[in-house]
Amino acid sequence: MILSHSKKFIFIKTRKCGGTSIQNVLMEFCNEDDFVTKGFRNLMNKGRNPFEEFSSLDEIKKYSTIDLNDYFKFGLARNPFSITLSRYLYQIRMGRLRETPTKDNFNSWIKNIYFNPGKQFNHQGDGTRNLLFDSKGNKIVEFIARLENIESDFEHIKEKLNLDKNVKLKKDNVSNILNINYRDWMDDESKDLVINNFKFEIDYFNYKF
Repeated sequence: MILSHSKKFIFIKTRKCGGTSIQNVLMEFCNEDDFVTKGFRNLMNKGRNPFEEFSSLDEIKKYSTIDLNDYFKFGLARNPFSITLSRYLYQIRMGRLRETPTKDNFNSWIKNIYFNPGKQFNHQGDGTRNLLFDSKGNKIVEFIARLENIESDFEHIKEKLNLDKNVKLKKDNVSNILNINYRDWMDDESKDLVINNFKFEIDYFNYKF
């Protein structure tokens, strides 16, 4: 999450949607009075702050007296089928899941862990529903960039923030370094689980398998 008083914008970071790449490039234009969060640390001054990395606008309002209408607010979305694969590979990379990434292991993880509400690191923190929309499904940010269109959408963000056109994004925190296509790995039962559990995002953004 970024709360930039100097540039008057709020970036709401959503999980496994390329948020680290956006955050890393935009923090170069922030100063010590701004908040760029990693966990509960502020990367601008290395101190601890009340804003968590994936804070919502409600949490920002709770700890700040700013008028949100004065800030350009935006976030990121991604195809939930792709998020699911990225989450699986990220869990392995972080050592939270100790197994070799294979098609069979991936589908077993989806069915027994990812969509199991009793398991840690399940799907409930992923997607955009809880961070970029209100309880009625209304968008609460001015702009939602899509990871699938990130180059063109980032141009819009740069224009809104009055950044130099030569500023470029880098791919940071990439989990799918093997370039696996979720269509090649996900079986029909896993596909249906993604559709049912990420129905809001799939319908709102018209995502396809």
